[in-house]
Amino acid sequence: MLAVPVELDGKIGLPARTPVSGRVSSVRPVGMGLRRDRAYLDIEITSIRPAGSESIPVIARVVAVENAREKAGKTGRIMGAVAADVPQVFFTLRTYQLPVLSPFPDPIRLLRLGVFPFFPQPEIRLPRGTDLWVRLAEPVKVPEARVKAPASVAVDAARLPKQVSSTKGKPADVVNLAFVGSQEELDEAFERSGWDRAHEPNWRTAFHTVRNVFAQRYDPYQPMSRMKLHGRVADRQYQRGLNTYSKRHHLRVWKTEEELGGRPVWVAAATHDIGIRYLWKRFHFTHAIDPKIDVERAKVAADLAFSGCVEDSELRAREFPGVLRNAEGARMETDGGVLALRLKPCEFDRVGSVAELAQAYKWKMPFWKKMLQRQVLIVRNDFVRLNVLWNGGRLAKRAVLALGKRDHRNPAETMIMPRTRWSPGTENVWSTSTASTAASPAGITASLSIENAPLLE
Repeated sequence: MLAVPVELDGKIGLPARTPVSGRVSSVRPVGMGLRRDRAYLDIEITSIRPAGSESIPVIARVVAVENAREKAGKTGRIMGAVAADVPQVFFTLRTYQLPVLSPFPDPIRLLRLGVFPFFPQPEIRLPRGTDLWVRLAEPVKVPEARVKAPASVAVDAARLPKQVSSTKGKPADVVNLAFVGSQEELDEAFERSGWDRAHEPNWRTAFHTVRNVFAQRYDPYQPMSRMKLHGRVADRQYQRGLNTYSKRHHLRVWKTEEELGGRPVWVAAATHDIGIRYLWKRFHFTHAIDPKIDVERAKVAADLAFSGCVEDSELRAREFPGVLRNAEGARMETDGGVLALRLKPCEFDRVGSVAELAQAYKWKMPFWKKMLQRQVLIVRNDFVRLNVLWNGGRLAKRAVLALGKRDHRNPAETMIMPRTRWSPGTENVWSTSTASTAASPAGITASLSIENAPLLE
């Protein structure tokens, strides 16, 4: 299903939840790692079915899997991550062999890595609720677009705070969202939209964080750093990710003293974590954010609207500098507006669940076979990458990323474009729900979210 409506000139051509069909054309698993060390998946999108009309043939390819370890190639093939490409493998390279062109693995190192408790799932597994970005290769004509109904949410943006602060009082994230509704409506809206509440930091969450870094997995309850508004920590913290610690959508919410129609007004600061960077001045790692924070603002609104939790929405303008930096020096670009959403009881159930997300990380093989697979993948990784040429380039790449000189974003994720929520059904048929446009030009990008299938492997 399309997760975001497709709009042209203020008109809605394809509304959210428009069914999209396709098929899985090719699957190449890792298996035991003898033939390949990364999995491949090909998905063909074949048609869109607007409401009240026949299916329309389309030609499209996947350009990104949102918040995923996997990447999409130029042909649309989804490429899995290299399981042995993890910190415990990279940082246990034999330093005395780095300048040597030696392809032979170290038996002691292999034994140490073999008993290491955490290792990533090498296969591609896309649970329900996965968002895929797809790009049309040819123009598509759809039924006549309807005019977008005007909406008004009379929140006084001038009275709302502009920026939250770090625990040390430094200006941090920008307040870019406002919600009108009760606390119950707020919690329901995000839960139905696939967002989860972050846990408070403690020894247990610290252990989970270490596990997730080494196992390259996402924790739906991953804690967030504390930020304050008028001296108060956030009343609510929500986040949404897929299968990696380094990427997630997240926001912090505060209740204000303002009311609209007798209902409380909440404000939020939303950003998109797109990678990991190293802060040289503070000597620690942190998440890198997408500087285009207006894209994340639109993402939050689209997710809540997809679940039928939004009655009205309106972008309220205010005076604000276009470019600024947060407490960690990360660049943020914004038009300064606050997107106000009036909430209502949600119409649709959540797509996917935390239990299905956890299931995607599990191996479907005996323990001894899993250990053998791990050793094969590590040995293969050593033969291919344990040499001065590979590691020289690897260290240079990591240095560039740590210095923040590289844009971590996938090109598809930087555009305020419609998203599609794909849901593979039986017999490899995928149906997507997205908002449509009257005429979708070639090259338009949409994001799909997986639904109606427990797991794709």
